[in-house]
Amino acid sequence: MAFNSYVFILFFLPAVLAGYYLCFFRKGSRSVSIFLLTASVVFYVSAGWETSIVLLISILLNYGVFYGLKVCSRHRLLREGGG
Repeated sequence: MAFNSYVFILFFLPAVLAGYYLCFFRKGSRSVSIFLLTASVVFYVSAGWETSIVLLISILLNYGVFYGLKVCSRHRLLREGGG
């Protein structure tokens, strides 16, 4: 599914936007993150399962960088006497 296809514009995008706002106003930020992750996986898999490997690598890399920054930040705060 391409960004300029009728399927994306008429079905996928409105469904994702509606789901985003429903999750945001009813459940909170964690459910929004899970919903957007699921929508991303559906979008990538619709282009072929080969592209989902790129998405999986990107997700794991981003999570690893986030976790590393979180741990380094916590250790630095403890060394400086804060938090």
